[in-house]
Amino acid sequence: MIFSFLYRYLIYPALLSIFRLLALFNPKIKTALELRQNQNSKPPWLLTSLSQRPVWIHCASGEFEYAKPVINAIKLKYPQIKILITYFSPSVVESLEKYKNIDFFCPLPWDQPHALKEFLNHHSPRALLIARTDAWPEMLTQTKLLKIPSLMFSSTLSPSSSRMSWVARSFTAWTLGNLSEIQCVSQDDFTCFKQLGLGHLTKVCGDTRYDQVIERLKHPKPIKDFLFRHAPNEKIFVAGSTWPEDEEVLLDIIAFSFRKKLKMKFVLVPHEPTSQHMSELKQKASAKGLEIEFYSELNQWSANKILVVDQVGILAEIYAYASLAFVGGSFRKTVHSVMEPLAAGCLTFVGPKHLNNREALFMKKISLKSFSDLSPVIEVKKLKDFQNYVQDLDDREFSSVSLEIKNLISQRAGEATEKVMQWLSPYLD
Repeated sequence: MIFSFLYRYLIYPALLSIFRLLALFNPKIKTALELRQNQNSKPPWLLTSLSQRPVWIHCASGEFEYAKPVINAIKLKYPQIKILITYFSPSVVESLEKYKNIDFFCPLPWDQPHALKEFLNHHSPRALLIARTDAWPEMLTQTKLLKIPSLMFSSTLSPSSSRMSWVARSFTAWTLGNLSEIQCVSQDDFTCFKQLGLGHLTKVCGDTRYDQVIERLKHPKPIKDFLFRHAPNEKIFVAGSTWPEDEEVLLDIIAFSFRKKLKMKFVLVPHEPTSQHMSELKQKASAKGLEIEFYSELNQWSANKILVVDQVGILAEIYAYASLAFVGGSFRKTVHSVMEPLAAGCLTFVGPKHLNNREALFMKKISLKSFSDLSPVIEVKKLKDFQNYVQDLDDREFSSVSLEIKNLISQRAGEATEKVMQWLSPYLD
């Protein structure tokens, strides 16, 4: 096959060379390459015991959140079955280390025939599950050759995706055509897969992330909850996973709110709370006449000061105390997930750069019964529009709309994970 030849001998070697060059300047890429180096003369994906016949689940990085409900469902019904996780980005390693239902994990092998053959022969996986989208050509070629069933679940594909471009669409169709089944999120996704000639492999099954965010809220991590106590007439506005581009806008919104004496308290949760980022954020806030207090240092949150959370992993718990939320990345490049604030019942704002997020696009179209002029997700393109929304919402009562938004999320839970388990069960019994 021409695509196989081009990928093995031209495309992938070129990608690998680019990665190695970028590693000289990018610490994350350097770490990703180092994690794949031999240990005791063996690649890291061959260090576990031979032929344990696990379920192999691949999660590039944040896609691990989509895999968690499936992992839990497997372990609940089949506790004896081993689960092997592969990943691409080193940013997910800490989460994998802490997750109790995983038996072992390792970086995804190099996408080359010899590496994948070694990996598959060593582990003899019962099936391959790919969370969301990160399907690699050689990975799927080799699993198909060995007749290992494969499923890509909670998948999305939009008309604007680079995978749908005239340059890439034939290659995408060839790659994904090696899957046994695709379970996509919505009818719109199905239409795109069908346009690639993959309609016979694809079913609309929903999104496992709904299940995960609800499960997370049921089992919250401990936080300094006393910080978030507020007067009945006050609202907490949480801006989560923010980047500097988002914070430029948010600091203006906060300054506006304080000038107008709105009854709101503001929390910023940066996506990367490095010491350098915290220092720069404090300087930018000070330049606008704003004061910052850091979560790690606080026992009491002062009035008219911004609470900045300089700790990772507790954003979902903080959303639970909020009425309003903003999701970061949407004034930068691509928005982070809106699912967590929605599951917590927050009316959620996003900037203009959110077309990558299917849930945001879907929730923008829904008209709320409680606030008939608004949707669960509100797009703000201009600072003035953002200010008008915040000022208008200051005097509104949020208990009804919060419950309505929570119900919108809970109504969509359960189905996607169950569909994955129905597909997987014949290979586990």
